[in-house]
Amino acid sequence: MISKDIQQEFSMKGINLAQVHSASHMRKIYQNLYENKDELSFLALGYFYLFESREEDNTSFDLEIAAIIADISGKIATYIEIELMIVLAKDFQRQSNESKFQKILERISFFEKSLLKKSQIDFLNENFIEVNNNPSLKGKEFILYSELEKGPMEKFDLIFLIYGINCDISKSERSFKTLLNRVRKKISKEIVLNTEGMYELR
Repeated sequence: MISKDIQQEFSMKGINLAQVHSASHMRKIYQNLYENKDELSFLALGYFYLFESREEDNTSFDLEIAAIIADISGKIATYIEIELMIVLAKDFQRQSNESKFQKILERISFFEKSLLKKSQIDFLNENFIEVNNNPSLKGKEFILYSELEKGPMEKFDLIFLIYGINCDISKSERSFKTLLNRVRKKISKEIVLNTEGMYELR
């Protein structure tokens, strides 16, 4: 269930995930990591929800995982954020929600390949998703550019897509402005506001 390279990250902290078989055990691991302010605590919390859903007749946990991702986006090691997205994608797949499953995979593919673990790249490849090999645009920069390549988009649709639907609007607007200026400096095309007040590439 949990890939070897992710297990290895935990083993470096003295935690053997191969021996974890219950939500209660994973909760203790999460609490210990959280008390020590370890970034892996976010991933442990995600795995806790995963174990809990299996013990409670496969109940969905997508809202809990989505909330964690929205809270940590851009603040911690990228592979942790990506692994939580994979956990979320697998939950949508289990629910047979193909559209949300594909949307999460597409979002993962925006991250630069060098930021992903081998198992994460393998997961994308198994689902026929190409990994971002463009080193000039990274993370949120690539998400913004890729979305605008599909067509014009309203500012707040972009903000919610990039920073999550539960983001702090005023803070995210400021971050979006900075992100927009950064991307404009890196690409040959222009990002403009069209007559309908939507951002588009030209």
